[in-house]
Amino acid sequence: MPTDDEDGVAIEQGTFNSRAFKQGDDVTLIVINDTGTARNGKWVEIKGRTFGHTVTYRSWTQSDVAGVAGAVTYYPTGCPVCFAVDLPAYSITMVRVPNVR
Repeated sequence: MPTDDEDGVAIEQGTFNSRAFKQGDDVTLIVINDTGTARNGKWVEIKGRTFGHTVTYRSWTQSDVAGVAGAVTYYPTGCPVCFAVDLPAYSITMVRVPNVR
């Protein structure tokens, strides 16, 4: 289903899309992987910021509508503001990044 979230960039079917939302000091990243390829270890960097190292995620797929929750993998050496998350094929993943400063 094509979606227009009115930010000027369409969310296209069959592609990889992401949006970030900030509330207070927390950032929520929504990633839609509408491709047939898992994107494992997808690197996320929050340039010029620090954040609490309790970044968590939940992924939903057609075969697991209850979702799978977990914590991200960090890259503490060389990039203290980087982490990686696995994004299954045909999934929606919500990543919570607390205390972004």
